[in-house]
Amino acid sequence: MMEILLALYPFNIILAHEDEGEYEEYLMENPTFTLHRYMGYAIIIGSAINVGTGLYLLNQYENGKVPPDYIRIPHRAIGYTVFTLSTIQTALGTYNNFKLWKEEGRLKRFIHGALAYAATGSYLYAGYKAYKGEFETHRNFMLLASGLSAITGLWIIF
Repeated sequence: MMEILLALYPFNIILAHEDEGEYEEYLMENPTFTLHRYMGYAIIIGSAINVGTGLYLLNQYENGKVPPDYIRIPHRAIGYTVFTLSTIQTALGTYNNFKLWKEEGRLKRFIHGALAYAATGSYLYAGYKAYKGEFETHRNFMLLASGLSAITGLWIIF
């Protein structure tokens, strides 16, 4: 795992504004921060894929067609994965926030956390609405959750 994280080292310097000399030490000492960050990247990518496949599926249903299984099944699996990652990431973020409670930037981290809780709740509600067959509401809450996830990441980076 450490090799993968170090392979993405230049990308993280750009996004996280880390000093080059301190980054390896940072990774070794704070695995929860690193895991939290990479889960965030995976959530944003998974959400984007799910929104694309979901809009295709909804379009198929609205046109009276049965969507193909090779789109429907991965859409559902990616949705479960994104929700699970979002839940774990939010828990890790809460842990990290308490770990850094006395450090500078508490308000920024608090807002980041509030946005993450809202995104996780939106993912949960979107899944519930899909289960109930209310696909338009499912789409709206999934778009909300995806947008909140992106805003949350951008908020903490910048």
